[in-house]
Amino acid sequence: MKKAHKKLGISLSILMLLLSSQFIVTELVVPEKEWFEYIGEPNYAELMPEHFGDWERLSDDYERVTVSPEIEQRVNELYSESVTRIYRNKETQNVIMVSLAYGSDQMFPNQVHRPDACYPAQGFKITSKTFDTLPFQNAEIPISKLVAKRQFRNENVMYWIRLGNGLANATMDLHYNRIYLAAYGYRADGLLFRVSHISNDTLTSYEIQSKFVSDFLGSLNNDDRKYFIGGFWK
Repeated sequence: MKKAHKKLGISLSILMLLLSSQFIVTELVVPEKEWFEYIGEPNYAELMPEHFGDWERLSDDYERVTVSPEIEQRVNELYSESVTRIYRNKETQNVIMVSLAYGSDQMFPNQVHRPDACYPAQGFKITSKTFDTLPFQNAEIPISKLVAKRQFRNENVMYWIRLGNGLANATMDLHYNRIYLAAYGYRADGLLFRVSHISNDTLTSYEIQSKFVSDFLGSLNNDDRKYFIGGFWK
């Protein structure tokens, strides 16, 4: 790990190959080690707090997206762990739904599935999608925002993806993170962290979600926080 910067050129060269064919890269770079073994396999059900700040956990059946048996089976096949939590702010009564999907192997074709595809599969229509950054301490978290509608339900969604050691938003960033670790012999793991809030006021909804994320990450110690936003080594 101490020679990480010296090997940066290697990963960049591999990334250029990826632009021409991701399958060629898969053949050239065959990771023999698991990233989750290096960082310690996370248990997200235990990492999610019961309460923090003004937020308290509600029972899981309070309000959630109904998942079809077919999709639930596919989720179980793809991910090592999936966690759903629902929190309510004791002061404002705002309710935030949190969904985590973690896969220990994110090499092709085992990749986290974005909400962009999961929501339409549940009968929602994506009416808006934007990319943004969420300030946290001295960093900025690259996030995606969606507005998903189904009948009278308007769900505002915010999510990010940790792939291996860092966060990724664009597809090429995901490729880069995956290939960068592969250059060191590691198969990347991946976490999809999604929060959503039901409201017709999208702007206010995203402000509520941003406050929730800031409170949540701020409640974690430095070691636990890395499982959500990366930064295990520089």
